Amino acid sequence: MAAITWREYGTRRRAYLKAVRANDTKAALRLLRRYPDVLKDAEALLAPIYFGRPDVAKAVVDALTVAFRRREFYHGWLYELIHWFGEAEYREVERDVVRFLSHPHHSVRYIALNVLTLHWKTPEYRAVYERMLREDRHEYNRVLAASGLGYVLAGTRDRRASRLLARVVGDRSEDQYVRESAYRALRDVNISKRRREREVDGPPRRDDSADERKAWVAWVDWNFVASAGRAVRTRDAKAPRGRRPGPGRAR
Repeated sequence: MAAITWREYGTRRRAYLKAVRANDTKAALRLLRRYPDVLKDAEALLAPIYFGRPDVAKAVVDALTVAFRRREFYHGWLYELIHWFGEAEYREVERDVVRFLSHPHHSVRYIALNVLTLHWKTPEYRAVYERMLREDRHEYNRVLAASGLGYVLAGTRDRRASRLLARVVGDRSEDQYVRESAYRALRDVNISKRRREREVDGPPRRDDSADERKAWVAWVDWNFVASAGRAVRTRDAKAPRGRRPGPGRAR
């Protein structure tokens, strides 16, 4: 398609948004067929959801699915599109989203993981979430992988996940935020939701990062972590208060 000016692009975008707001499915699809680049804009892509137009959303998502499966997107647009599928609860592309957990760009892996765990709560792919927690190069993805495991396996007392999360909590070489996320996930997996809601999620935040890390290490219930690491099914651990620092002693 020939290059267009920003003014021309803006005119097309406004026409599409006007059709969506009017809930005019035929007009919206007609514009998309003529000007598919309109959806490279995040606001336009998500407009059917944000304007509450389910008929338009269904038609648009159907039109986009083929292109999505052909991977005809650059990574910035792909991020928004996967997010779109998550928000729209469009589970028909679930297996396609799973493929993007191994995408070379870290942001695409992140949004695919976000949709599969926090949006769709799919425990079927837990082995991939576990691999990402162990191996993903970006700490934000490892943080999300831990959180996602805690969410999809909440209350199950799953032994394999507990062992992995306990190892991450005790790994002094790991990023601090990853360790904190793993500890919250470990509690999610092993402690009832009702009890977790009654307890404080962590120690008070400190101004100095070193002091904050020391406070967290002192706050963690290392007996609970050790028990989970051995995958021992015990009664809920006591609330983590002032435990003696164990294998996660601050550096």
